[in-house]
Amino acid sequence: MDIEERRQARLEEIERERNINIIPPKKIASFTLLPDDKTSYRLLSVDYKEAVERYEQANGRNHVKMYPSLSLVDFMSEDEQGNPRFIILTDNPEMTLPESHLEDLAELQGSVYMYFVRNGEVIVN
Repeated sequence: MDIEERRQARLEEIERERNINIIPPKKIASFTLLPDDKTSYRLLSVDYKEAVERYEQANGRNHVKMYPSLSLVDFMSEDEQGNPRFIILTDNPEMTLPESHLEDLAELQGSVYMYFVRNGEVIVN
């Protein structure tokens, strides 16, 4: 009988879990997040991949690699000698990187450049 009671208790527990999973959660709040233009300084690399590739190739650099959006750097390319060039995109020419970001960049083996983007094109590096 003991096994039958445990079996029945387990079946009841499974039924309770199944019912909990079927009931959708109640919506208690809705939020809209707006970036703070003063503190936001990064762009999504995926939106500017073609523009950066065109700019790099026009300036004799190749092997352009895009990193996931909002990584430490956005892109990396190489010059003719194979020297790496790390790229961070921004649309704010007066932007400065936070100290914590600069500390992380110090560990990279290569030069880091800020590329300013306007109207979907790289305009200054």
